[in-house]
Amino acid sequence: MGVGRNLAYRRELYDSIGGFRSHEHLASGDDDLFVNAVARRGKVGIRLNPRTFVYSKPKTTWRAYFRQKTRHFSTGTEYKFKDKFILSLLTVSHLLHYFLGGALLIFKISIMFALLGYAVRMGVVLAIGSVILDKLQHRSLRLWIPVLDCLLILYYLVFAPSVLMNNDDTQRWN
Repeated sequence: MGVGRNLAYRRELYDSIGGFRSHEHLASGDDDLFVNAVARRGKVGIRLNPRTFVYSKPKTTWRAYFRQKTRHFSTGTEYKFKDKFILSLLTVSHLLHYFLGGALLIFKISIMFALLGYAVRMGVVLAIGSVILDKLQHRSLRLWIPVLDCLLILYYLVFAPSVLMNNDDTQRWN
């Protein structure tokens, strides 16, 4: 992924793939798709210096937020197959974790197994999330990780159907 407001690359790299020409029909996501097209192991770097952080004003209405997030989701359909597959596996594993764990609890099949599964997965998520939040200098958000992880399921369920129904309105230029 790339965010155009905080992305740097050489002109030669941009020109080597024709810039954003292959995705100029899209209203957003050209930065993501550019990085997806040119990123190679060892050729991409992440610099996490607080002086390089770029903050954006959030959307102030649910409608604007929904439209923005739907646009973000729809850009993902243009990614390389391998990247789409990996992102799909992550989403499916997340959904399965909560739905299967919930089923184990609801049907009282194995409360211990459900709680153990949640604890193990949340331990991994907290460990990775803590490292990321440390680097981004937002350590105070660690306590929100379990809540936000669970709410991510709602995010998937709300935004994915609009992308799957292929709402072209999200990809039009104003």
